[in-house]
Amino acid sequence: MEITEKADQLDIEYIRQQMTEEVLEKLVHHVKNSDSIYQRFYFEQKPKVLPPQNNAKKYFRFRQYQYVEKPIDQVFEFFSEAKNLERITPKQLSFRIDSQSTDEIKEGTEFVYRLKIHGVPAKWKTMIANWKPPNEFVDWQQQGPYSVWYHSHLFIPHKQGTLLIDEVKFVLPFAWISNWLIGWFIKMDVKNIFRYRFKYIRDYYKK
Repeated sequence: MEITEKADQLDIEYIRQQMTEEVLEKLVHHVKNSDSIYQRFYFEQKPKVLPPQNNAKKYFRFRQYQYVEKPIDQVFEFFSEAKNLERITPKQLSFRIDSQSTDEIKEGTEFVYRLKIHGVPAKWKTMIANWKPPNEFVDWQQQGPYSVWYHSHLFIPHKQGTLLIDEVKFVLPFAWISNWLIGWFIKMDVKNIFRYRFKYIRDYYKK
């Protein structure tokens, strides 16, 4: 089993707190030398309580890895600027920030976005949690097209660079039927959005 596949089986909290230097070294080596963007989807059968829900649900889990040859403080600073979120989102989504509840991003900051999903206008409200510069933060949907959208951003320093791990746990509305009818379609959308993000960040740090 490849090291990334082994890492995928580790919970994000475990990676954050207990991943050994040996595993980190192997993971970074694999990510840096991979011929393609490493993305993986799983459907988690074990229900879990995720904001804003109060009851446990089965959910989709997506994870993507990226390594950049820049120090962690510099990388985290990029993600601390709300305007950069628009830059790393595909143009066809027409993504725009309507409002931000605090001048600087911090624990509890709320955002209201406008975007188009396959041409259909949508409103999305999220809150920032686990704001722990320069190592991590989470944005979770309070209002939007998903029943649950919980996006963890993890930044791990390694030598002169930084390993970025994006993990999204999400639940579709009317999951009992939508998982079967449109689950595959949503998964392709999520992959494409994060593929665009990967390429933008890669090119940005080549400058």
